[in-house]
Amino acid sequence: MPFNGRVIIQTLFLRGTHKGKVIDNTTAVEIVAWLRAIEKINPSEVMIYTISRDTPEGAKLKKVPLAELKKIAALVDSIGIKHRFRLD
Repeated sequence: MPFNGRVIIQTLFLRGTHKGKVIDNTTAVEIVAWLRAIEKINPSEVMIYTISRDTPEGAKLKKVPLAELKKIAALVDSIGIKHRFRLD
């Protein structure tokens, strides 16, 4: 059954390390792949956010600054999809 645009995509952006591996879904490669998926899914809305409290990894995982989240949001706007921020 198709979604017919009735789906909201929530995406958590972060960077750091986990079990010794680098985690960063804000690189150009990751963002382009994510935008392609968003464009294909064509949701009614995309929620963009980052971690808002401590994680089990402690200081190893970092918040993505609001300025960078705004740049990502501008890319979502450029493909004609509504977005909003979740800033807890």
